[in-house]
Amino acid sequence: MHKDSENIAPDSKRMAKTLDERLVDSSSMPYLQVLDTSIVDGKGPSKELSPLSMGEGGISLLDEQSLILKQHLDSKFPDGNEPVPLGSGVVRGLIGQGGMARVYRIWNEKMEVYRAVKVYYLSGRAELRRRFETEIKISAKLSHPNIVQIHSTGEWNGYPYIEMELVEGVSLETLISKNGKIPYETVTGIGIQIADALCYAHNLDIVLYGKTYKGIIHRDLKPANIMINENGMIKLLDFGIARPAEVGLHTVSGNIVGTLPYLSPEQIDNLEIDQRSDLYSLGTILYEALTGEKAFPQETITALMRMKSIGQYREFESFSCNVPVQLSEIIRKCLDENKENRFGSSLELKNALLGFLRSNHVQSPSLIVENYFGNRKRVSLIAGERKSALGKVLLMSGSLAGIGVAIFLTFQFLRDEKPMARGFNFVSDSSLAVSISQDSDSLQKKTQANQPVNRAGAGRRKETVSSSARISVQSPTERLKRKYRSDNLYQIGDSACKASRFNEAIIALKGISPGDIDYNSGLILLAYAYLETDSVEKAGQIAESVNSLDAFFCIVMGRIEYARRNEMKALEIFQLALTRSSTIRPVNEVRSESLYWAALIYDNWYRANPSPDNKRFAMISWEKLKRVHRPGEQRYHLALQRIAGYEEK
Repeated sequence: MHKDSENIAPDSKRMAKTLDERLVDSSSMPYLQVLDTSIVDGKGPSKELSPLSMGEGGISLLDEQSLILKQHLDSKFPDGNEPVPLGSGVVRGLIGQGGMARVYRIWNEKMEVYRAVKVYYLSGRAELRRRFETEIKISAKLSHPNIVQIHSTGEWNGYPYIEMELVEGVSLETLISKNGKIPYETVTGIGIQIADALCYAHNLDIVLYGKTYKGIIHRDLKPANIMINENGMIKLLDFGIARPAEVGLHTVSGNIVGTLPYLSPEQIDNLEIDQRSDLYSLGTILYEALTGEKAFPQETITALMRMKSIGQYREFESFSCNVPVQLSEIIRKCLDENKENRFGSSLELKNALLGFLRSNHVQSPSLIVENYFGNRKRVSLIAGERKSALGKVLLMSGSLAGIGVAIFLTFQFLRDEKPMARGFNFVSDSSLAVSISQDSDSLQKKTQANQPVNRAGAGRRKETVSSSARISVQSPTERLKRKYRSDNLYQIGDSACKASRFNEAIIALKGISPGDIDYNSGLILLAYAYLETDSVEKAGQIAESVNSLDAFFCIVMGRIEYARRNEMKALEIFQLALTRSSTIRPVNEVRSESLYWAALIYDNWYRANPSPDNKRFAMISWEKLKRVHRPGEQRYHLALQRIAGYEEK
């Protein structure tokens, strides 16, 4: 124990003890990622943790109690500045610390190697110990030449630890944060290596407690769990919440385990999952690496779950980046909300990515990734951020065991051969279909002499087109016309809105020209679509340009004011909608929307000031909503629940 522990006030000690118990009691938390309140290098919790991952019973290092807890833990654990014996060696530094563990760099003098030791804040509770041991066993089964090796496990002053190979590199999360969009060749090289790692894990026969299981599901794939070293090799970390594909061991019923923006819809819904859940998560990672944006950036759990359940995310066409059509289709298949429509296995996904890459490159995936670092001089980034990046990666999992495991591939190195350039289709923002069919030699000479090199990132090679290649780039609106089998952009946008595919609606409705007969109605639907994608300010800007008496326009305007917290003004607009007709939506839908949002406002007022009058107005508003719906409809039961809640008070 540290000598400074004597200076902690008795009240603080008692509070820290209580918090310590809460910290290790994951059964009280609906989202395990709540525990991931990283304070690596004293930078505090990451933006990713709030508000998506915060739940009841969770701990925020922004509050006073958590600061006391940190002080309490600081008194127990080495600060990294003293050569304290730990594991097979002595402490040589603190790599990082978080809500579940601390990671130290140790020096093993006998073997003359550095290793990483992760010490967990687990108490002596039997259930937590069993889960910890199970997860250790799972990670230990991943015996692969390129897996981060777990050397041993043990206890330090009553706290369990894992000693493992020290991983040097930069996380994909850091890479995206520092550089934004990553060239498609590099992303493909990264994706192939991750898919190969998953293929190994998904097909591994393991024996746990005397029973044989087929395959391990990672369950927490995210950019923070993917490390890249200077040689372009990918190391997939943290099988700490992995489990056999056939069963969940030592899990808490009803809990969502993982990091919400990257989880599959079935995982969020707590349904049965298989390896296709990992493929969905990999799809979200590749999407983010290509675009620099999360596929599901919603800031509320409700909005995120809704968008995932309907497969609604921003299309590649809306980004200012060149993504080959073949690659975009592979990722779209990974991100399908129905797992039956995804790739059937990680091997199938890996082969699809390899097939795409080999049609354009002859270099190995790792060499392509290595060239990206070399050409952009990113090796200095890796060298400068090894300590903090490793600490973040080892701590970013909210699991109880968070074991760092790195799986990467060995491919044939073709360093002496020059890259081969072949033809492929690009998704772009162009509104014209481009058709190119020329002799490859003359085209290459003309390109080299007259045209600038097309680069998605510095250091990208020049693109050439073979004589058999024919590039056809289709505009987003043309693709939607083909999909919806209609040339009427308003009808396409309306259909997309009704199907809750709001990003498609935005693309279509933005294409309506001012002279079109449906232009005004199209603007109203466009504002509505932006509202549904949490783009309130864009919705407001569009609505300000509309002059309409349509009742549905009142609904849109009311929701904009509600989002801006102008509830009184919003209520007036919703009440006005009840007096008007609509050519955009049926009268019963307009009436339901008006009454629903009005009820929410009265409900908010009652919660802020539970006076008898506010209670009466709130009950009346929910009763009105109930009357326009039938038993079995969602809003009917919602109104019943709210009314019953008032009657109990």
